Formats: sequence, structure tokens, C-alpha cells
Amino acid sequence: KDVRILALTPLVINQQKREATLKVIRNIAEPNKLFQQVEEQIRPSVSSPVGRSSNLWNNLRVKWHIWRLRSSNFSTRTAAAEVLGQLKDPIAIPVLIKVLNDKYSDVRAAAAQALVKIGPSAIPSLINALGHGDWSVRQTAAQVLLKINPAILVALRVLINALEDNNSNVREAAAKALGDIDPVTKDVVPALINALRDDFVCYNATRALVKIGQAAIPD
Repeated sequence: KDVRILALTPLVINQQKREATLKVIRNIAEPNKLFQQVEEQIRPSVSSPVGRSSNLWNNLRVKWHIWRLRSSNFSTRTAAAEVLGQLKDPIAIPVLIKVLNDKYSDVRAAAAQALVKIGPSAIPSLINALGHGDWSVRQTAAQVLLKINPAILVALRVLINALEDNNSNVREAAAKALGDIDPVTKDVVPALINALRDDFVCYNATRALVKIGQAAIPD
């Protein structure tokens, strides 16, 4: 096992062999413990000019934690999502969105927070997620869009459309998000007024209109 760990050390310098490195790691027992040992071996190499310029260590970490999201252990998946949020690499966006429908709430929350930390680069994928077949994914996507940037105009039309979603949780999340967006566009207020007819959404729609304030009053 130690021989295999030592054999992995130079591979991080070779960009073309990183995938092979990960495959080897995946097939060795006790992967978490092994990864710590590999880290101790690799870090000196990353401190070299080659390692610094190519940022290979961070790339390896991102792919490692993306793989950990497939673990059968929910604690491992939660921890992996949290680390991916810290690393803020856009390459993790698709898999984090996929995890938004994990059966464990801790995993879903960690994935959502990771997307918030990754920021604006996640917006296109989050907008697509508003059309997901699972209502909880659509709801979380609306909430994450709000947290990333309340003023993101590109999401407005999608959020307005979400007011007519067939699931009340999604409609509620959309109404809340629209109330926190500034500046308010001309389409937001009429959509929220129309949503007042919805028994499930009227509370959030009312709050949103109150928060919008003077701009919600017709001319």
C-alpha cells in the first residue's frame, strides 16, 4: 500500500494522468485515510513552481470530493459538498445540483450552500434546475438564486413563471425571491398581484409586495 501511495506522488505533476490517479485511489481500501496520506506526499510537489502555476492540487481535490458525493454514507456526502463550496470550482456545479434531491436534508442543505458560495457561475444551471421534475429541487434552486444575487435580472422571468408551478412550495419560494429582488422590473408586481389569488402563495406574495413598497402601487 505504501508503495502505491508513493507511486501516486509524481502523477499530480502530470496533468494527463490525474484521472488515472483518481481511479487508483478509488480502488484502494480506506480511501479517506489514503487520501490524507497522498496529500502529505503531494503537497511538497505542489509548492514547486509547476504545482503553483497549474493549480493541480486543487483540481485533484475538487474531483476527489465530487467522487465522494457518490458515497453511500450521508455524512461523507455532506462533508464533500461543504468542501466543494469552500473550493468554489464551477466544475462541481452539475453534481451539486444533482445532489439537491438527496434523501437527507443535511446533504441537500450543504449542496445548496456550496452553490451559493460558488456564486454567479452557478446561475445558468440553477435556472435550468427550476424546470427539474422534483419540486424540492425547483424550490431550492429558486432559493439559491436569491441568495447568490437578489438583483439577478436573468432569473426574473423564470421566477415569475415559477409562480404558476404546479407545486405550492415552488410557488411560495418564487414569491419570496421576487420580493427580495432589487431593482423591481415592470413584470414583477403584476405577477405578484395575480399570485394573491393563490391560497398557498398569497402570504408570501403579500409580504413581497409590502417589501417592494411604493413601486408596487399602480400609477
